[in-house]
Amino acid sequence: MINQCDDESHPTPQGPNHPKHPFHVLTLQASQLHDALLKWQAQKTMSIFKLLDFWPPDIILHENILEYIVVLVDTGKIINLQDLHKKSNWIFCDRYGDQVFSLIQSFFAASLSSPFVSTPLPLWMPIAVVTPAVTTPITPL
Repeated sequence: MINQCDDESHPTPQGPNHPKHPFHVLTLQASQLHDALLKWQAQKTMSIFKLLDFWPPDIILHENILEYIVVLVDTGKIINLQDLHKKSNWIFCDRYGDQVFSLIQSFFAASLSSPFVSTPLPLWMPIAVVTPAVTTPITPL
């Protein structure tokens, strides 16, 4: 019997229900954040449902959304809680977004702040005053 199935000919589903995200290699911080979010996910599910162990841990934060959040943070697209809410489309972001963002800050605190805010000018540095150039003819005396 000949196998009629051609597994490589099926197109990747696209459209509003199937977003296509490019492959991203995670940094060490991002992989540590991923592990911490998985641990938070399991603890949060256990604290909510207690003895009802038939609920999977990803009922609060699905694995696909978790990985997408990690990639967005790693690429610098989530800087504050509003970005987390807008870009992740996570249904429980209003309820648990502050907890997830505090985890994000614990791993990416330096990259989340703006370089202009985190590196102030020293006080001894002179302030340059720029005045508009005025052209006046110089007459010899």
